[in-house]
Amino acid sequence: MGKKKYRSPIILTLEPGEDPNISFGGSQGTSGNDSQWTFSFSGISDYDLDMIELNCDDLDLQDMDANGDYVITDSEFQGWLAARGGW
Repeated sequence: MGKKKYRSPIILTLEPGEDPNISFGGSQGTSGNDSQWTFSFSGISDYDLDMIELNCDDLDLQDMDANGDYVITDSEFQGWLAARGGW
């Protein structure tokens, strides 16, 4: 569900005639959608999509994906939602 988010690059040298050394630093966590998992059903409501976006992380998506193929089907999602007792 999340993409790695990086800091702005840091230019470490500005000496004339030298190539600048640019450091991007480490990951700053996750943000936005992750293309790793996809949903393969059309029956999901906008409410459920919003709730997944706001409340689920990669571990939740891994739990949803019962067979480990990175495609979350309607039955996998409904089973996961029922196991957690709904939203």
